[in-house]
Amino acid sequence: MPRLHVILLIGLAVPVAYAGAIYDANLGTLPPSQGFTYVCDGCTSTFSVSGGLLHDDTTHGAEYWAAHEVFDFSQYTILQASLRVNSSNSVHLGDGTPREGYYLDLVDNNANSYVMGLADGGFEINGGSSPGASLTPPSIAGSFHTYLLDINNNRANFFIDGVLVAGNIAPHLLGQVSNREQFGAEAGASISNTDLRSFSVTTVPEPSPLTLSAGALVGLILVRRRWTARRA
Repeated sequence: MPRLHVILLIGLAVPVAYAGAIYDANLGTLPPSQGFTYVCDGCTSTFSVSGGLLHDDTTHGAEYWAAHEVFDFSQYTILQASLRVNSSNSVHLGDGTPREGYYLDLVDNNANSYVMGLADGGFEINGGSSPGASLTPPSIAGSFHTYLLDINNNRANFFIDGVLVAGNIAPHLLGQVSNREQFGAEAGASISNTDLRSFSVTTVPEPSPLTLSAGALVGLILVRRRWTARRA
């Protein structure tokens, strides 16, 4: 009987994860075939999918892939990308605000945003609104890395290959745009050459009564199966 209680509690504790638009290059299609919109603002770029990779080469203008999904940074939200930055520039505009060659970008339903700029020498988060912001090491060019932004209660931690490289990050209030996820060379000054395996955003809200009931049902089924197997 104690084992029954443990299994039921496990069932009750499992919330349902909701994914936003997901891009998987292994499917062999470009992002528009998987729910993303292509944006080219005066860009000069080439892109293709082969060998499970989205290869993207931008030499001028803003070029990126965007999807509109509903997010709330007060809930548990994870952005993850498997990406190789072959080359990516880093420049400062006249007022000192930085621009990188490649971005991972997420905006919630309150217009709060996390914008991760990736360049050869490192990364910066929400630096596009902060004159004087500079890159944070390590150098990322030339190898595949897993980039993961873990958001909860309007604070985020940023990991590269499972290593925490920035923590307790507050979102930036973007104002004019909400409910968006995107990746690519999204600044007019961006120049980058990249290979993307996958990009995804997942939200785990508080467990609902329906979720709890489903979890309890799964627990009961597991208990029934184990009890029946023992009798046999």
